[in-house]
Amino acid sequence: MVKPMRIWLTLLLLVTVPGQAEIYKWIDADGHVHYGDKPDNVPEAEAVGIETRTRFGMALDDDSRAEKRRRLLDAMEEDRKEKTEHREKARADAAERQRRCVYYRDRLRRRQRASAVYRLDKDGNRIFLSEQGRKQSDRNLQVQINKYCR
Repeated sequence: MVKPMRIWLTLLLLVTVPGQAEIYKWIDADGHVHYGDKPDNVPEAEAVGIETRTRFGMALDDDSRAEKRRRLLDAMEEDRKEKTEHREKARADAAERQRRCVYYRDRLRRRQRASAVYRLDKDGNRIFLSEQGRKQSDRNLQVQINKYCR
């Protein structure tokens, strides 16, 4: 009983069925490229078709190997470019957050030092804020500071 079972298991391991594997590619928030078979909660994942073959499948000729190598190198170059673009965008976003952080902190500091706070109406006339309006304005600035100064 054991020998027929081993023969069947060996045959089963040697024979595989060619098919189409569903592989997905996506880039996370940190710019890392990921590949996986289940793109859970990743709406921007792209399906990448990968053809699988048996061990006894057709041998590749030199032209098809060169074509596959070229496609692989092209895909790697594209991934490298996407990663670089993502990194540059992240740097630009960080610089913009820092600029806004400094701006809102400066506004709050100047407003706290001022004896009176006003805003301009559409005609350019000064409208002085009440104490309650000033506190609300300070709270709004603090919200902006908390948003950009993480």
